[in-house]
Amino acid sequence: MKCLHGEPAAHSTTQNGSFWFCGQNPTCNFFCAEDEDYLYEKAITALRATNQPHPRCDEHHKLAKMCVVKDLMKVNYGRPFFVCGEKTKPCSFWMWGDVQP
Repeated sequence: MKCLHGEPAAHSTTQNGSFWFCGQNPTCNFFCAEDEDYLYEKAITALRATNQPHPRCDEHHKLAKMCVVKDLMKVNYGRPFFVCGEKTKPCSFWMWGDVQP
């Protein structure tokens, strides 16, 4: 598993389960549960195919956090999207990750 930097992601196991995350500094805000890694690998491939840079939230000037549509009943299942990466006071930043600008 690689993070959005293209570097090997760090792996950890806690009482809440196993997960992958960005171990780089500064972080790319990559985080996924181990049982969802196939969804994220597919989503990262779709993102890289667009050749767009990692989006930033305009309000906080931080790299956005990548998420994936996980609901099997949704048409967009497996599709990457970005949200504000600010943890304390996130703004309304949102965009699809597989659409070329």
